[in-house]
Amino acid sequence: MTEDSGPFGREVVVEILQRRLQVAASSYEQIINRLWAGNGAGVVATLAAIGTGKASSAVVFVVLLMFTVGIMLLAIMAICSLFQLASELRTLERIDSVLQMPMNLLRKPSEDIGLSIYDCRAIIAGLSALMFLAGTGLGLFEVAHMVGFP
Repeated sequence: MTEDSGPFGREVVVEILQRRLQVAASSYEQIINRLWAGNGAGVVATLAAIGTGKASSAVVFVVLLMFTVGIMLLAIMAICSLFQLASELRTLERIDSVLQMPMNLLRKPSEDIGLSIYDCRAIIAGLSALMFLAGTGLGLFEVAHMVGFP
């Protein structure tokens, strides 16, 4: 007689899920790092354009503001994540049994790495990405306008 080890092929499903979670977490981290780099480069490029006197319109200052807000959002996200993790760890340190586990700490693995539209990290990263896209688009529009492109 064989031992009941759960549904047929469950180990394969768990292995695939673990691999996909690792890929998703790595991709998420790369996206966040690229947003830091992109918004930072946008700030540097905009300041360089302002410093050389090649760009001085109000649009350029709006572009600078968008990139700066993008960086500030990422910094807020990092601080919020740190406080959230610290709070969760303190809660886990105080409990002795699974029966004492608060429901807000029971999450799906995808939610644990921030892949939920209700997750604060995903919302703030999305806002930072919008700031990056808007700043880049508006900056390109201004450059096109400066060189006389219709």
